Amino acid sequence: GGAGGGGDASQSTVVKKKEKRLDAGWTARRIAAGAAFGLDEVVLAKQPIMLLRHFMRFVPTVGYRILNKVGPKRTRAARSGTSMYDLK
Repeated sequence: GGAGGGGDASQSTVVKKKEKRLDAGWTARRIAAGAAFGLDEVVLAKQPIMLLRHFMRFVPTVGYRILNKVGPKRTRAARSGTSMYDLK
């Protein structure tokens, strides 16, 4: 890569993308804990997605009400090509 303005722009893009990713240490700890407990799978997600997962598992009625409210927004986001996980 070259130095100068082009390098700065790509560097800021990398930082911006990193903000959307899960922390590697947190992810590794979750996977290790799941393996220690003998789990077949471990769910890795940021909030509010993880909260919605818990609602769907423990209080499905509340989870479905949330999905009915948020679902149409996610569908519109998917169709427009933007992130489906930004629930704004």
